Order: sequence, then structure tokens, then C-alpha cells
Amino acid sequence: MSRKISLTDKEPFVCWCSPIPLKHVPNDRGFLLPQLTPNDLQEVIRRLRQGSRLLQATPVATILQLIDQWARHLERSVSALDSPLVRQLAVRMSLPEIAVRQILHHQFRSLTADALWQLLEEIIGDPSVLDEGPIGTQQRIRAKGPDLTLLILPSNVPGVGIWDLVFCLLCKSAVLLKPSVREPFLIVIAAQSLCATDPVFATSVAALPWSADGEELTALALRNVDAVVAYGNELTQDFVQKNTPPSVHLIKRGPKFSIALIGKSAVSPITASLLARDLVLLDQRGCLSPAVCFIEGADGAERLSLLLTDALRSFNNDYPVALTVSYRSAVGQLRLSALAAGARVLGSPADGWLVIVWNETTPFWSDLLTTVRALHIVPVQRLEDVIELLKGFKGKIQAAALATEFEHAQRLAIALAHLGISRICSVGNLQFPPLTWEQDGRHLIRELVGWCQVEPLAITKADGGWVEVFRGPDQQTHLIRSLLESQGIPSTITYTSSQASYGEVEAVLLVPPFATGEAWSLVQEEFAEMTGRQEEMGKAEAT
Repeated sequence: MSRKISLTDKEPFVCWCSPIPLKHVPNDRGFLLPQLTPNDLQEVIRRLRQGSRLLQATPVATILQLIDQWARHLERSVSALDSPLVRQLAVRMSLPEIAVRQILHHQFRSLTADALWQLLEEIIGDPSVLDEGPIGTQQRIRAKGPDLTLLILPSNVPGVGIWDLVFCLLCKSAVLLKPSVREPFLIVIAAQSLCATDPVFATSVAALPWSADGEELTALALRNVDAVVAYGNELTQDFVQKNTPPSVHLIKRGPKFSIALIGKSAVSPITASLLARDLVLLDQRGCLSPAVCFIEGADGAERLSLLLTDALRSFNNDYPVALTVSYRSAVGQLRLSALAAGARVLGSPADGWLVIVWNETTPFWSDLLTTVRALHIVPVQRLEDVIELLKGFKGKIQAAALATEFEHAQRLAIALAHLGISRICSVGNLQFPPLTWEQDGRHLIRELVGWCQVEPLAITKADGGWVEVFRGPDQQTHLIRSLLESQGIPSTITYTSSQASYGEVEAVLLVPPFATGEAWSLVQEEFAEMTGRQEEMGKAEAT
């Protein structure tokens, strides 16, 4: 296991978490990266597969409690106003400390034992189906996650991968985390803290950043795991798709953006402030950041744009932008491109943000999506018109924030769902999804869990163990056997000499012990019916 990161150390951070010792190489960002070889990676994978056995033998209730303990520790760490973790991460990611604190506090606060148990109940029903244990003879459903999952994580958003890591562990899957070398900081600290919580995690979790040009290592990992969750741009997705064998379950989290839809009657300073908050938390770095806002009417667009500029000026005090030369240049280029395309632009490179207002005849916002603090305002006659405008973006939009009358919002939500949008919420809540969010249309736990139905098992004891429920003529015995098996009761027939019939062969119907009671009941019912039929036949012959 690598040395646990101490944020007060003057030494460079050791940025990996591994079950085996690794050499390191220096990094110009002030931390050390592992000097990973293919043999090293294969050994880590072997150790994780061994650790998955301990994880699978651990009751899910115990795993929940351990995760709760770990999350409470990190929640306290990120909530402190002078948190070294938040400060370091904000500097490394060029984000406001308050934004990093709010995002991480939401993530760790959500990870309570009760909330996770309820999540499992909602998704899989009875969480105990994930536990190993005696199957017995009764019918039971078993749920099982992959033995080992690879998480390929991005560097643009703080906390991406934290919930995915937890979801994998709930499915009892060991996890190999591959954070970006540009920002491995948070996920490595989270992994090391988790591994320090209990040996069950120390043997089943590893975090190993390696560079994007280490394609040999990535391909090796892809070939030797059971499932892959891959975040990243289209180049990353193409490489992962090409190098993942068909036998490995691949879950792609490609680039997406989010939108807002605001009714004319909902335009107000409060709505503008909530929309600005959705934007300034992460600018346009993540899939839940609003890239474009559709608003009813040109008048509504004009009013909203002015209110939004006021809100952004206000938020700039608490959520300042790191106005580097490259950032100013990006904002300036976006501004010039929007003006050239016919938009009206509010804000400037000096402000660090832009509000780009289009009219209905120049809808070129989709050509100017960006990562800086900018929002496109697009007027439409009716919000329903947005559905047709966005048909070409089906599968590219992650979430939609709505601000309009309740019934109108309900109708829009149904239509937006057909565009592949996986989350619809109120304006102001985009960056804070619930644990139950079905990301990309399907929760990761649903993606990872496989199901096995164990039917009633006819388990034979050493001494035979099966119970006789009927003895008689062969034809009659086979009829009763068909009746039992039509009810799902396993049975078998043996033959023996009948002492009462001077050596004639009798058929003996046997069932396993667990089915004896039900079998006796069915046999008695059948006998009663047979006796009734024979009596009726006898009466008919007599007449």
C-alpha cells in the first residue's frame, strides 16, 4: 500500500493507492506518479481479484456501514472552512473553493448507510440477494456484480467517480480506478482513506494514474477486467470501445451538456439567480452544466439576459473565475465568434463570463459550446418548439432544468424524456443530482448487477433422502408424477416387487424432503378425484 497522503507534508504527494509497492516519477504539479509497468499492472489486477473474494463474502450491511464511516470522515474534511483538501483541489483545478466545497459536501453527505440501503431496495428489491450464503432448497434470486471493474475518470470535474466507486462496492465488485494524471488528487485521497477504513477495501480498491499516452497499459487493463465505466471525450471513448473485448461489459460516459427551459411567466430575479448558480459552480466543465437556456418570447429573452448579467456579477464575488491568459483568450474568442454569427453578447474577457443572446433567425449556439463561464439564451415562441429543435441532439443532452407552471413542466418532461434526457429537475438543482439518478438512462448498479434465479433444488442425501408419496400401477404413478411436475415439484420413480401381489412390479413415486407436504396434498386431491370418477363410472355401468 502506498503512503497515505498528508496534506501538511512538505514532501511531494504520493499520488496512487496500490496493493503492491511501486516506483515513482516526479511530476511538475507537485506530486509523484507511479512508474507503472505492464507487469506491475498485471500484479495489481491479480491482487484485486483475490481481494474481490473477501469483498463478496462480506455482508452488504457491513459494507454499507464501512462506507458510511468513510464518507462521514471525508464530509467533515471538506466541510471545514479551512479544509486543506478543498483548498488544494480548488488550486489544482482552478475552481472557487466554495464551489468545490459545495459539490464534495453534497457527494459525501449523500453517502449514508440508510440512504444506500434505500437505494439498493429501490433498484434490486431485497439487498440481501447480494450476499453469499446457503441457498437451501427454496427458490431464490441471486444478484452478483462483476469481480473487477475499471473506472476511467476525467480531470475536469471534482468528485466524478466517488459515487461510481461506492456503487461498484455495493455490487461487491473490486475496483481499479484510473484517474487522469492531470488531476489524480481527490480520487487517490478518497481511495487511500477508504483502504484505511477496513482491510476489505484495502484488498479490493486501487487507484493508479497513468498518462494518456500509456495506451499499452490502458489496453492491458481493458482486457483483464469484467466491466469498464469510461468517462472522457470522443477520442477516449473510441479507444476504449476499440480495445475492450466483447466479453467485458462496457459502460460509456461520453461528453454531454445540459439545458434549461424557462417560461415567460417564470422570468424573475430569483430564477436568474438560480440559473446563474447552476452555471458558476462548474462553469461549462461538466455534463450537468447548463450550456443553453430556451426562453419563451424575444421579450422574455431580453429580460432574462439582463437579470442573468446582474446575477453573474453578484456571483463573481463568491465564485471568482481564475482569469488566466488562456482563459481570457478563450472568452474573447467565443465573444468574437458569437458576434460574427449575429448574436448579442453581454460580458467580456475582463468579466470572465458571457451571456450570448440569439434571435430566432440565428440559432447557431450549438456551434459555439465551450468550457468557459458562458450561457446561450435562445428565444422560442413556445417551449414545446424546443423538442423539434433538439431532435438532432438526441443522446447528447444529460439533463434539463425547468422553470414554468407545474402542469406545463409535466408535459415538457414527458417530451424531453424521448430525447434521451436522463434527468429533469428545477432550475438551481442541476449540479446536485440524487443518488437514485439513472445516469444516461440507467443507474450504474442496474448496469453492473447480474441476476440468477435459483429454483427449488432436489438435493439427495447420502442415504437417498427422498420420500415416498405414492405406490401403485405404473400408468397411474406416471399420471401423478406429471401432476406434481406441472406444479414445479421434482420427482422420480423407482420400481419394486409387491409382496401383496405375489412379485408383481409396483411403481414408487419419490419426492425430495422439502416438497413432501405439497406433494402429499396434491396426491390426496388426485386420489379423491380419481375415486369420484370411478364411482360415477360404476353407477353409470350399473344403470
